[in-house]
Amino acid sequence: MFLFVYSFYNSRMFYWSQSELYEELNLGNDDASVSHKYTVFANTYLGYGANVGIERYKKWLANTSTILHKDPSKNSTLLSDCCLPNGLIEQMSTDKSEGPSEDLIRQGRGCFNECYDAVSRLIQSNVTCSTSHQNAQCFLEGIPLPGLDSSNAEFYGISEYWHSTNDIFGLGGCYDKLRLKNAASEFCSLNWTTIWNRFRRKQYLNADTSRIRTQCFKSAWASALLHIGLKFPEDVSNFYSVLTMAGQEIQWTLGAILYRLRHLPLKFAEMRKQYRRLSFLAEKKYPREIYIVNGNLLLYFLFIVVSVLAVLYIVNLLVSYFLPERRVKLLTLLLRRKVPLINHMMTDNSTQLPHYRRTI
Repeated sequence: MFLFVYSFYNSRMFYWSQSELYEELNLGNDDASVSHKYTVFANTYLGYGANVGIERYKKWLANTSTILHKDPSKNSTLLSDCCLPNGLIEQMSTDKSEGPSEDLIRQGRGCFNECYDAVSRLIQSNVTCSTSHQNAQCFLEGIPLPGLDSSNAEFYGISEYWHSTNDIFGLGGCYDKLRLKNAASEFCSLNWTTIWNRFRRKQYLNADTSRIRTQCFKSAWASALLHIGLKFPEDVSNFYSVLTMAGQEIQWTLGAILYRLRHLPLKFAEMRKQYRRLSFLAEKKYPREIYIVNGNLLLYFLFIVVSVLAVLYIVNLLVSYFLPERRVKLLTLLLRRKVPLINHMMTDNSTQLPHYRRTI
């Protein structure tokens, strides 16, 4: 799950008294240019994706959930889980530091409001902090957030924000908490058999089995993270969940790749110099145009040879099928003309042999 901000330049975007919380980014041609100067606040929150959030929630559930049934003989415990669709049963194993491992079985109740409250408490436990910055508020991991005037900004949620709102509910685009809450409550309250039958009838075309199993939790997690963790107001109207921009799919993996490759130019600088030197010598001795021309001629030649062989093969099949006798005569003539030895062997020399009379 990833969140990023796009906004037009606005000198009052952040409160200037908190300049130590953000940086100025100038994309102009010179330092004096102000038309392309932006104030940027950036931070990453590893461990707050929906999949990691599920694991956090399971650990929390094991310690706080209502026990529906406990079977000492099988060392298993049945737990009530509001973040699973109604009637869905899933098993999870947990290794406790004290005592042997225990099999925990989650039984879905499909109560979305209670699921949202539980997830909100889980996120809220990582938000509180102390800060000395005026007008700043803390959010995830105790990071102070600059006071933000969001009236001239647009916020975009990608990845899980798109899938949680759109894959089943079809609510991608402008975010509306109330619509998402109503859609999630209706979906989660359905019996798991009904959800599964709808899935088999292709009513959830953009979802897979993992999605329909985790949709209740992920929609609650995405919404709670937006409002509790990132401090967006519940009536926010300028937040959008998107999959593409200008026809290009937007994903967090691009940022991860760029982050991983950030040191490669320095690490391979000497190797690149050596490669360029060898490439220059090769092009100087054997110009690139020669390789291209020779390669094209070879392709044309191979194409012509294959075409001729294909035509001859088809003609041979047609003659064999419709004119088998003529085919034999044609092959005989070709062999007699092209192969002298066979021509000599096929010559009729019976008239030159002496006649012998058979006597008894």
